[in-house]
Order: sequence, then structure tokens, then C-alpha cells
Amino acid sequence: MYCGEKLHGQPASGGDDTMGYEAPPALDSQHMVTRSVDEGAVAAQRVAEQPPSSIGGYRLLKFIGAGGMGSVYEAEADTSGQRVAVKLLSRRLAANPSSVERFRQEGRLASQIAHPRCVFVLRADTDAGRPYIIMELMPGRTLKDMVDDRGPLPVGEAILRTLDAIDGLIEAHRLGVIHRDVKPSTCFLTEDDRVKVGDFGLSKSLGANPDKQLTHSGAFLGTVLFASPEQIRGEPVGYDTDVYAVCATLYYLLAGQAPHQHESLTAALAKAISEPPPSVRIRCPLATAELDRLILKGLERDRERRFQSLEELRESLLGLLPERQQPARPRSLILAYLLDSAILQFAVFPLEFLRQYLGEQLPGPDSAFDISWVSYATTFLYFWLFVGLTGSSPGQRILKLRVVKLGGTGVPGLAVSALRTLVFAALWFWMFSFAMLFDYLVHPVVTLSIGASAFFIGLFVLGLQMRRTECGYRGIHDFAARTRTIQLPRQSKRKKLVSPFPNPLDRVMKVQPALPEMLGGFVIAGKICEIGDGGEVWTGEDKSLGRRVVIRVEPPGIGDDSLFDEPIVRPTRLRSVGHGTMIWGGGERAWVAFVAPAGSPLPDVVSPTAPLSWAEALPILDQLVSELNDGTGDGSSPDVLSPEQIWVEPGGRLQLVDFPMPTGQAVAAGETKSRYPGGAFDPLGFVKQVTALMLEGSARTGHGRIRAPLPAHASAITNRLFDDGYTSLAELRDDLTANQSLPPSVTGGNRVAHLTLQSLLLSFGL
Repeated sequence: MYCGEKLHGQPASGGDDTMGYEAPPALDSQHMVTRSVDEGAVAAQRVAEQPPSSIGGYRLLKFIGAGGMGSVYEAEADTSGQRVAVKLLSRRLAANPSSVERFRQEGRLASQIAHPRCVFVLRADTDAGRPYIIMELMPGRTLKDMVDDRGPLPVGEAILRTLDAIDGLIEAHRLGVIHRDVKPSTCFLTEDDRVKVGDFGLSKSLGANPDKQLTHSGAFLGTVLFASPEQIRGEPVGYDTDVYAVCATLYYLLAGQAPHQHESLTAALAKAISEPPPSVRIRCPLATAELDRLILKGLERDRERRFQSLEELRESLLGLLPERQQPARPRSLILAYLLDSAILQFAVFPLEFLRQYLGEQLPGPDSAFDISWVSYATTFLYFWLFVGLTGSSPGQRILKLRVVKLGGTGVPGLAVSALRTLVFAALWFWMFSFAMLFDYLVHPVVTLSIGASAFFIGLFVLGLQMRRTECGYRGIHDFAARTRTIQLPRQSKRKKLVSPFPNPLDRVMKVQPALPEMLGGFVIAGKICEIGDGGEVWTGEDKSLGRRVVIRVEPPGIGDDSLFDEPIVRPTRLRSVGHGTMIWGGGERAWVAFVAPAGSPLPDVVSPTAPLSWAEALPILDQLVSELNDGTGDGSSPDVLSPEQIWVEPGGRLQLVDFPMPTGQAVAAGETKSRYPGGAFDPLGFVKQVTALMLEGSARTGHGRIRAPLPAHASAITNRLFDDGYTSLAELRDDLTANQSLPPSVTGGNRVAHLTLQSLLLSFGL
């Protein structure tokens, strides 16, 4: 079940049901730490393998672990001294074409993913008939090791570590790669205590060649305890297969065991395909009901009822972290109250009509039939039940607000909602008393009903009682019930950012100098452009991985120390895959190779006739400011910046390139140099330039506010930016993060709220 190999020697007694299905003595294929029941078996395998002293320019230092596909060693590069992990295919499998192809597939698919939350593949090749994969070296521990040592994790920590894994898998899915073997033992811990997903040995591409030659029909590949039902049955898999495995992994982190843990392998298989998993709250009482529902939804046997993407699962998990919640603004709180008041007026109107009708129909001195208590009861039930059961009144739901307990994320419950509503009702009682006095005093001058007086006085008191705390704006009723109102994230539809121009990497200079055919294992395709004072940018390919690269070549005599620094591991920067020096073009020249950027340069996807909307520009701007803030902090930002160095993918993901390259429109016009002159590193000035480019279609850095139509909350940010109101990138980043919870455009719900409020206010005058 684990390595696909036949067992050697005598079968164990006791039948299939007694066969243990926890990991065998060998490791999973990319484990960086030995967790062996039988250390002698692993030692015997090490002796039998007899690894070479070096392979592919890397000197093997020590054995790390072994798995079904081969062994993993810590190694050091002969030239640079870089420490890496080298995975060697077992000699027993080297004669099996299917095993060799699967081993190579692992390298090819994993090499496409250059994300900080995935184990990075540097190279994959064959040396003296021995296939090998060069990967970044991991410290050794996995999430399984952490649970084994500490026991189940706290809820918040388990969610955060799962989010790390989701971020890496989202990048894999974006590239069309399904992992198919996500589990705690393939989630590695880094030195900074973050999580990286590794072991893509069973991954599958959903591209043109879905590895038909590698998987027999009906064959099961994966780990029983974390595999989806369709995977166990040998049915076609999709992105939702990884969704199931991620939720099973989260279940394990919270409960200390898998959803269908059982001593019998047959029983575990049967439960996985025929029974829903037990509630995680049975084994983790601190898990909220909302988290339990989320996990069970991800573990649905019916694929149609699961989360259909990891992005959807990620958004749901983020909503369960109190520290990620945005407090509601005062205007939203008051507008929600006005909407609820309007809804209640429509609900109470039939009762008022009934009161007047019965009062006219009933004879006698008691004909003034009073059923106002029904109106009060309706108002109390309205807020009590809606907030207690769903977390939001109808008015709050329209504006995407939710009431939660302090430190929590789920619905407050009926008891808390009852206290909150009673305190609010008591406030209204005193408001009504003041309204009677107010109506008596102003009656000779202005004719107002007591209800209208109470309404306006209530608005005034509601505004006064809201004061800003570390938990946002809270009223007296919130303090009494220990609740707060948060703004739920808003989803907006964005267009694909596609360039109408050719990709600059596809067009090399027509006049090519005599370039080397190979450089550091990369096949050189041609020269793209010149940069700086004699520097150049080449394009090439890593044939063994099918991975495209861009190579920055420094002028002769330029020091290479900065090029050989530790690689920058952020999703917004290119990942370096090699560096060195060469004798070429009149002297020794330093070079560094990067994984080629995806998408198009930002100037290619915008124009004065087709600028971006705020909804499309906000995520790009947020990524840029975060990258510049991080780069300023660690000194990794480029010395010179121009808009051409920003590349965006169709979905809006940004990458900042260290050097400028001609845009697609420049290539189409036959130009070979930058259209946008770069300036010395000025972070806020560069953000201005890019903001104007996205929203107006042309770059500028001077004063003068953005002329494009923007929401008021967005204009507040851009106006402050262009008026030099920000003193740091961190300050701007905080405002952009808070702005993501606000509506980027007028939605149907916004318009209903506006018209309802307008009708409500006009009704008093009409």
C-alpha cells in the first residue's frame, strides 16, 4: 500500500486484517528523518544500495532516510558548497521503466512549483545510469513528528499550519498538478517553524498527458488513512482529492489520529468509502462547531458536496482565526440598524393595521384594543433568533457583518444573543422615555410622533455609545454580552489579466553574439536584452525538468558576491536555480539563473483605454507593498526599479523581477530597451508610479490625485499616498489589508441598502 513493491520473504501470520498499515520501516519517499521500527532493515538497505561518493557535482555527506523509491542523502555542491538533499532511485527499481518514469515525473512536476510553501527541486538528472533529484534540504521534522511528540495541536496552531500547506498546494493546483499523497508526514517543518509540502512522487498532472502509462486502471496510489474515497476506489481524481487529504490532515492535527483510524486495514478501507467520519469534537472538545462542520464538509464522500477548491477552503479557515478578522466600521453598523428598522416596520405594519381594525370593531369603552406587546415581542425575537442562530440579522447579512463572541469566530448562541438583545432593548426603553419628553417639549413648534422622536434619538445614542477599542467599535450591549461585530471578507469578480502582446521571453534579439551552448546545465536559447552598463539577460531551458529559466549575466569585472547570496524565498520574487562564473566576452563574468517569470509585464496588461478597476488593482498593490516592505527589511530589494520589473499572472499573482526586460509591446515595436526608465530605490515613489499605471493606464510619480473613479474608501488611500501622507510601507500595507474587507464596487446588496435607507428617511417627510 505504501511503496507499490511486493513483500519479500515469508508472509506475516494472522491474515490481511492483522497487517499493520502504518508506515513500514522504510520512510515515505521524501522524509528527511528516519522513523524506523526496524533500524536493522534500513541499515541493511543502506549497505545494499552502496551509494556513490558523489553524483551530479554533489558530494554525498550522510544518509538521511530511505523509502520505497530510494534513499535520501545530505550533500554539498562541489563548487558553491550549498547544502542540499539528494534523492537516489533504488537500484532495485532502476531496471523498471515504470518506476524510473515515475521518479522522473516527480522531479518534473515538483520543479514547476517555485513557492515558499513547497519543497523546491533544483535539478533532476541521471549520472552513470543512476537517476537522482536535487532538492532543498529540510531540517527533518514533519507534522506527524510534531503530533507524535506533543500530541494534538491547539486549534489556532493547527489551522495556521494547515493554511501553510494549503498555500503550497494552491500553487501546485494553479500549475495543474494534483499531489495525491498529502498527509502529516509529507508536510515538513522549516527552520523558521513554517510548513512546506513535499513528496510529489505520486503527483499527477491534469495537462495534456495525465500519466496514463504510469497508473493502471483501478490501481490505488496513496496512503489509506488520508486518501479520498474515489482515490481508494481507483476512480479519476481531481483537485477536490487534495481538498479531502488536507481536511484529513487537519483532523489528524486536532485529534491525534486520522478520521477513519482503525487497527484493521480492511475496516479502515470500508469506513473510508462507506461511512462519514466521526465529529472531530469527540476527540478535540476545544474545536468549535463551525470548525467541525468545515472539516466534515471537506471529508464528504460525495465529491460534489465538498469544497470545490483549496481557495474556498482557505477562505473558510481564515474566517475561523480571530486575529484575521476585520472589525466593522461605524457607518456599516448604523446602516445595518437602519435596514433592520425598515424591515421591522414592514413586519409590524400588519399588526398596526390589525390593532386599528379591532379597535373600531370592538364595542364598549375598551375598544382601543392594544396589541403593541406583539410588536415589542416581534422586535425582540427578530434580533434574538437571527443573531443567536446565524450570527447576523438580515440587515447585517446584507452588509456582510457578523456578531461573534470575543476571541471566537462562530455564532454567539441563543444565551449570549438574549443578553445582548435585552441590554439593547433596555437602552431603547430609556430612549423611548426621553422621546416622550422630547415630543412634549417640541410639540408646539414641530409636530413629531413619539416613534419618530425615539428613532432619531436612538440613532444619536447609538452613535455615541460606539467607541473604538482593540476589538473594533462596540456598543454597550456588546460590552455586556462580550461580543463584537466583524466585517466578513468580500469576493469580487475580476477579469483575467491577459496581455495582447507577445511574451518577451519568446522573442530574443535578432542579432545574437556567439553565446555558449550550455551554462551550468542550462541550454542557452538566446539573448533577450542588455541591462545596466554591459550586463545582459539570456533565456534558456533546463532540459531535464522542462523548466524555463532567465539568466542575468554581469559585465566583466563586476563582483559576484551579491549574486551568490542566499536565495530569496518569497512567492513575489523569482527563485534562483543556479549561479557561477564563466570566461566569456572579454573576461570573467558572474551569472545567476532564475525560474522564468510567468504571465506578462504589468505595462502589457493595462493601457490608458483599458485601466484596471480597484477590485483588480488592490490585490496587485497589496502584494507589491508587502514585497517592498519585506525587501526593505532584509535588504533584498533591487537597487533600481521600473514598472517593467513587475510581472502579473492572469489570476493576479505578482512577481518582482530583479532586472528590467523589454515589455511585449516594446518587443512588438522592435525595441530592445526599457520604455520605462528605472529610478533609484524609492519604495513609496515606486508604489505611486505603479498605482497610476494600473488605475489610469500611464505611470507617474508626481502630485495630483488619481482621476479614475474609485470607492470613497479607496480614494482615501490613494489621496493620502499621492499627498505624501504615508511615512512607511508598513502603514500603507495595513490600510490596504483593511480595505480588502470593504466593497470594491457597488453590489446589489449595497444598492438595496442605499435605496432602503433613502426610502426610510424620505418617509418621515412625506
